[in-house]
Amino acid sequence: MKTTEKTYHSFLIFGMLATIMLLVLTVSPTHSQENLPPINDRAGFRRPTAEILELEGQLRGDVETRMSLGLTADVAYVQNLRGSAEDVGSEKFNIPMTQVEYAEMQERWDFATATHDTIIPYVRELPTFGGAYYDHSSNGDLIILLTDVNDEIREKIVSITPKGRNTRVEIVDYTQSELREAVKMVWDVWPKVGGPEIYVVAVDVPANAVRVEVDVANLETAEKLVNEVSSVVGVPTFATVGEKATVATCSNRENCSSPMKGGIVIRKGGYSGARCTMGFHVYSGSNIQFVTAGHCGYSGSNYWYHQGYGYVGSEQTTLYGNNGIDIMRVYISNSQASDYLYGSASTISTADWPTTGMWVCASLGVTNYWSCGTVSDNYTSWTDTTCNCTSYGGDTTHSIIKGDSGSPLVNGNLPYSAIGIMNTTSGKFAIVRDALSSWGWWVY
Repeated sequence: MKTTEKTYHSFLIFGMLATIMLLVLTVSPTHSQENLPPINDRAGFRRPTAEILELEGQLRGDVETRMSLGLTADVAYVQNLRGSAEDVGSEKFNIPMTQVEYAEMQERWDFATATHDTIIPYVRELPTFGGAYYDHSSNGDLIILLTDVNDEIREKIVSITPKGRNTRVEIVDYTQSELREAVKMVWDVWPKVGGPEIYVVAVDVPANAVRVEVDVANLETAEKLVNEVSSVVGVPTFATVGEKATVATCSNRENCSSPMKGGIVIRKGGYSGARCTMGFHVYSGSNIQFVTAGHCGYSGSNYWYHQGYGYVGSEQTTLYGNNGIDIMRVYISNSQASDYLYGSASTISTADWPTTGMWVCASLGVTNYWSCGTVSDNYTSWTDTTCNCTSYGGDTTHSIIKGDSGSPLVNGNLPYSAIGIMNTTSGKFAIVRDALSSWGWWVY
């Protein structure tokens, strides 16, 4: 039994009354591996069910995104809404929404943008940071998870919290760093306990736990093993239904140059080669390159072309495979470099970390669309079938097609920041900040 009992309390920082705060704290326990705390599943509603995972293409993306936003996600309703007279969201974001829903979402996104310039950077640097997410079951309120908080931190949060929505701080057991390390450990421990094939291992921020995703046929077996795995990795672990990641390798995005933009189609080895998508342009000193999905360059030619321009450049370095991030850098002439994305008039000059529940948009190359959704996991991992290796990144509600790999992912409200590089058809992405930190490079 635990020697010290901790109850979860929170304090509310009201957007319009940022000086009113309620906080109740008790002593944080020390956990043994045999006696882990129960999982507080704060946002289980947002995870797609087995039935939703069976949907395909546009419909699946519509249903999954609306579910993540706390909107009506009945399949028949969503089908009827898209393209109807009431639908104002498809044209703007490629997600069907009514006018009332769209206005509500805009208020949430304005608030989220404000938090990423104020409170999110602050709490991320705290050694007690356990994660943060936007609770779309409560109108997009910001939930900050910390393992401990003192008066100084409390006062700072009050002073920098933006208006528009509520901000709630909850005390949890594990930091974000501990959870990310546990994700890597699960990949090693799982086969040793005889577990079935796992598709995804993710940090589930709202639950302050690690989530393992398996085929529906293996769910019962997986559920019997998670307690044993939890005792080894030292953090609570639970199992849900998932799907195997499929990489997305393979208008006019074929004729866009002088300068080139993120989101255009690039081809491997020649003008008619396999398609991928150009991501953000990045730099170190006077050296400018672009990023795309690492699996695009896994085998075959290392030379990349654009039909409207010709030879673009060769692969320079990659983090794909043993380094665990599905991203690579490719040479581009300085005269072709830009800070624009295809389909957007706004520039991209900074990179930001993904936050669970964040509204994000991607300039999809082969799909040829500016498509929006939400971040469903800010840190996850999956088995990449191209290299038979484990890749780490984030996950979204996007549903993309082959050739969209490499597409740039940004936060969905101005000013835009680089968030990720799309990797799989189910919406998983490489985290740009992780890659840039590894290289010591910057967004152009």
